[in-house]
Amino acid sequence: MATVALWLAMGGDVVSYEFSENQAGQAGALQFSGSGRNCTFSNNSASSSVGGVTGGTTLVENCIFWNNTDQTGASESAQLSPSSNANVSNSIIRGLSLFAGNGNISLNPQFVDPLGPDGIAGTLDDDLRLMPNSPAIASGDNSLLPSDVLDIDRDGDTTETTPLDLDDTARIKGGTVDMGAYEAS
Repeated sequence: MATVALWLAMGGDVVSYEFSENQAGQAGALQFSGSGRNCTFSNNSASSSVGGVTGGTTLVENCIFWNNTDQTGASESAQLSPSSNANVSNSIIRGLSLFAGNGNISLNPQFVDPLGPDGIAGTLDDDLRLMPNSPAIASGDNSLLPSDVLDIDRDGDTTETTPLDLDDTARIKGGTVDMGAYEAS
C-alpha cells in the first residue's frame, strides 16, 4: 500500500510531502520537474531505475532520500536520478557521492519507526518522524523555505515562510529547520 501523506503544491513547489512504499517501473516515488522542499522519500521502489525521484531540471532542498531501491539496490542513483540535472542542497541522500556538497549528508536519518509495528513499509502505522539523535535535526537551511502562498495556517499572511510541517506543528523549532517532512519535537 503506497502512502502519500500530504500533497501540498505551493506555487509550483512540492513542500512537506512524505512518499513511502510507492512502486513503479521508473521513478517509484515521483517524476517531475520543479522544486521539492522539506520532503521525505523512503522505501519507494522501481523495477528498472530510480526508486526515489527523477525528472527534468529539479531543485531539491532540505529533503531526505532513504532506502529507495531500484535494480542497483539502494545506491545514490536509486534515491535521486543522476541525469535529472538536479540542484540538491541541505539534504540527506543514502549513498551520497554525485550530489556531495551544499550541506548534503549521507547519514541515516534515524526515523522513529519506518516499518511501523506491522513491519511493513508503506502502511498507515509507519512513522517517518525523526528520532532525537537524527542528523536531520536543525540541519536544513531556513532561507530555502518557500513562502506560505496558500496560507496553510490561515493567518492571512502569505509572505511568511511555510509555517507548518506535515503534522501541522511549527515548521521551525529551535531556530533552524529540520530536513524532511517533519520537525522533531
